[in-house]
Amino acid sequence: MKYIKLSVKGINIKPLHEFNGSAVRGTLGWALKRVDESVFEMFYNKDNASSKYRLEIDFNTYDFSIYLFNECVKYTPYFALAIEQMRALGLGVNRQKFDYEKILLNDEPFMGNKGEVLNKDIKSIELNPQSHHKNIKVIFKTPFMINDKNADFNPLSFFISLKRRINEINGISEKVFFDDNFSYSQSLSDYKLLRYSNNQGRKMNFHAKIGEVEFINLDDECVKLLEIANITGVGKHTAFGFGKIILERI
Repeated sequence: MKYIKLSVKGINIKPLHEFNGSAVRGTLGWALKRVDESVFEMFYNKDNASSKYRLEIDFNTYDFSIYLFNECVKYTPYFALAIEQMRALGLGVNRQKFDYEKILLNDEPFMGNKGEVLNKDIKSIELNPQSHHKNIKVIFKTPFMINDKNADFNPLSFFISLKRRINEINGISEKVFFDDNFSYSQSLSDYKLLRYSNNQGRKMNFHAKIGEVEFINLDDECVKLLEIANITGVGKHTAFGFGKIILERI
C-alpha cells in the first residue's frame, strides 16, 4: 500500500467549534469542483470514496492533512490547487477568508503561501509496518465513529473493521475474522456531534467514542493493522476527519 500526505500548516483563522472536519471537507469539495468536476465526483459522490482518501483534523484548529491512497496518489496536484482555491471560498458557516503559512508533502516543503511550488517531485510512501511490540495503547485523537450510539467498544469488531477498511483501500475482497487471544482495557467516553448535511437537507447527529484503549499480547496481524490504521484512520467517516489515532508502546 502506498500513500501521500498533503498538509496545510499555519491557517490564520480559528474555528468557532471544537471539531471542524465537516467545515474543512465542505470547502475542500467546492474548491475541488472548481479545479476539476470529474475529480470532485470521484472523491465526493462515490460510495467508496473513503477508500481513496482521508482527511486528518485536530481539535481547535483549521490546519489539516489529506491522505491519498494507492492509485489516487496521482491526484495530488488537483488537491494542491484546490487548497489554493479554498482561501478565496472561506471556511465555516461565515465563510471566513484565510491564509496559510505553507503546504507540506510528506512533511517536506511543497508549496509556499503565494502558491509557488517548492518541490515538483511527488513521491509516494510505501507502507510496510515492521513493529513487533505486542502491548500497545491506542489513543483516539479525534472521535471514533460507531454504528450504534448505545454500543460498547468491541475489540473484535474493531479489528474486523480495520481489516475491512484496509482491504477496501487495496481492492481486496475476503471474509474477515479474528480470535480473541488478547486482553484489553478501555477508557472511552461518548462524543456527540451535530452537523448539517447538504445531501440530507437536515441536521444530523454523529455518535462516536473518544479516549484510549490498551491492548495486551496482540498477535502480529493485529499489530500490523494498528500500524496501518495510524495512516488510514479508524471507523466510519474518516473523510470528515474522524478516526485519527496515535500508538504508544506499553
